[in-house]
Amino acid sequence: VLYPNSLAMEINLAHCYLFKNDYATAIKIYKTHLNENITEQFSWIAMMKQDFAFFKNHQFDTKGMDKIIADLKLEIPDGY
Repeated sequence: VLYPNSLAMEINLAHCYLFKNDYATAIKIYKTHLNENITEQFSWIAMMKQDFAFFKNHQFDTKGMDKIIADLKLEIPDGY
């Protein structure tokens, strides 16, 4: 692993698993870091919300993201 302590890399890895339909691995990674911060002022959850909004706005399939949001009980406004 090139950057073993990089949460930015970890969230991107989780996204990769999600879009490869490996939901079990994706949610494991998302859950592991749920209460952590990417930077002092940017949380893991904020990064997820930002990334999911980007994916949705660029026509990515949202089924997996919607399931992650529901299973983790994330509060994300309609139309994220």
